[in-house]
Amino acid sequence: MGTKPTYQELENEIQSLKQSLEDEKRICKFTTFFENSKAVMLQICSVSQKIIKVNEAAINFYGYSETELLQKKINDLNILPENEIAKLMKKVLRNEPILKRHKHRIASGEVLDVEVYTSFYNENDKIIIVATVLDITNRIKAEQELKNSEEYYKTLMENSTDVISIIDGKGTSLFRSASYKQVMGYTVKEMLNKNIFDLIYVEDIERFKNQLKASFEKPNIAYDIFFRAYHKDGSLRQLEGTGKNMLNSPIVKGVVINYRDVTERVKVEMALIESETNYKRIIDNLTDSYYRADANGIVTLASPSCMRMFGYSDMDEVIGGNVEILYPDPKTRKEFLNILLKNGKVKSFRTKLLKKDGKEMYVETSANLLTDKKGNYAGVEGIVRDISDRKEAEQALINSETQLRETNKTKDKFFSIIAHDLRSPFNAIIGFSELLSDSYDKFDVSQQKEFINIIKESAQNAYKLLDNLLLWSRSQQGVIDFSPTHENLYLLAEEVAELTKRFLKDKNIKFSNNILKNIYVNVDKNMVLTIFRNLINNAIKFTEKGGSITLMSSFFNNDEKSEFVKITVKDSGVGISSKNIKKLFSMSENVSTNGTEDETGTGLGLIICKEFVDKHSGKIWVESVVGKGSNFMFTLPVVL
Repeated sequence: MGTKPTYQELENEIQSLKQSLEDEKRICKFTTFFENSKAVMLQICSVSQKIIKVNEAAINFYGYSETELLQKKINDLNILPENEIAKLMKKVLRNEPILKRHKHRIASGEVLDVEVYTSFYNENDKIIIVATVLDITNRIKAEQELKNSEEYYKTLMENSTDVISIIDGKGTSLFRSASYKQVMGYTVKEMLNKNIFDLIYVEDIERFKNQLKASFEKPNIAYDIFFRAYHKDGSLRQLEGTGKNMLNSPIVKGVVINYRDVTERVKVEMALIESETNYKRIIDNLTDSYYRADANGIVTLASPSCMRMFGYSDMDEVIGGNVEILYPDPKTRKEFLNILLKNGKVKSFRTKLLKKDGKEMYVETSANLLTDKKGNYAGVEGIVRDISDRKEAEQALINSETQLRETNKTKDKFFSIIAHDLRSPFNAIIGFSELLSDSYDKFDVSQQKEFINIIKESAQNAYKLLDNLLLWSRSQQGVIDFSPTHENLYLLAEEVAELTKRFLKDKNIKFSNNILKNIYVNVDKNMVLTIFRNLINNAIKFTEKGGSITLMSSFFNNDEKSEFVKITVKDSGVGISSKNIKKLFSMSENVSTNGTEDETGTGLGLIICKEFVDKHSGKIWVESVVGKGSNFMFTLPVVL
């Protein structure tokens, strides 16, 4: 029978048993944790570096089966050289710190960033290293992105032309970007911890403080700022930007102001505003009309003078309208555009345009072609000037010049008549009077009678000439009264025919008055009698002995649809050449010729006829064939 153990031995055995039970429980607990952990866990033999145990998470992470993993050493996974791994193992066993970040190769061949945490325990006198592996690929990626982002914003801030400034609630500078020196001339160091209000223009300080105060009430809301501040060189700079209250931000802890120097831009804007003001002032006070129209002719811009010129009451009637409606003749608009497209501009183009009320006015326009970025026709801009008064003045000048020329021709004609036609009969009168006075007894009675008849005829011709000259002169001076009365046209013709009977009889000319007896006209009787007398005498003068003269009448409407009667004085005389027909009613042309019996004339008769016909708003003309006679026709208004 063995020796009974002592109490102490028994106590030691009990304690040893308890420790074994505790160790077994701990191992069992660790084993359960190891196998069920979602973290990748490996158990590695510190001597052979072989993997001796893996959990399910490790199998999933590395992509190998459990069997495949248990056939590998740690250096099959860690891409570090084997000697480096051995050194790390020794550090683990000495509880020395090791590099936590490693790169492990998985079954696919991909190398992943991992973070490794290690511990060790004894098992049957062997040291087992427990490695917990964390996949930090995404974290590394995020860290790199953050680093890149920080570099990006740092680069932006360092190279930005805008100033990024942070101030506290009192305006003290906490931060300024590097661009501050470029914008304001001061280095960041010079302005750090200095107050922003020391540089702000005195007139803008109160407004800036109010903006700052408003930001306190609405944090994290950006607002526009505009203020003036002094540059280091003493010049005043215009600054513009935005501000945001971020005093509550644990990182910023201030008011962020982002601003830029807009001094030059403001100068340009002010110059532009001044230029536009001056331009508008010029446009508003133009007497000519400025306009701009697009390629379709739609007015897009116009000066207020367009309203006055064209009679519109509102600019809305001008803007948006089409310029084509202003042209009474579309061909003129096409002509204008053809010149514009060909030359790129139009200078002093004269035409007629329509006012709102439809009245025409003469204008002179100059314009330039507008093109788009591709050089295509995009419209026109130009100036329109109303030259109606100038046109009237020009026309008046032309009329005055024409009248002056006619007056000069009339004067020459007048002097020609006096110098030639009036002198001839008086020469005859004086010559034969002296002959009779000096040698009366030397001539027999028949000769004396012949001389007296010559004197008589000369005196009659001189009288006719003087009568026509006087009548024409009075007509030119406008002193002849025009007094229309109700007259029978047939009887007026008969009255003149009665006065010409002796002349008709002397040349044996047949005279017929075929004017309708019931035609009444509203005429000046003396003027119409003069017309008849001159035309009938003219017909007698150029009709051979035994010829005929016929008066005829017919009705017709003139261009104004008024009722007129046409009177024709037809003769069978010598006729008139077409060349001379054009000169018959012109004072400047002398077509006076002697009659068939060598009758003389002045050429004034037909001119007087034309003036008297014009007084009655009628017309006078002639149709003639040389050798076959002439038809002198004129019109008078009929009384219905």
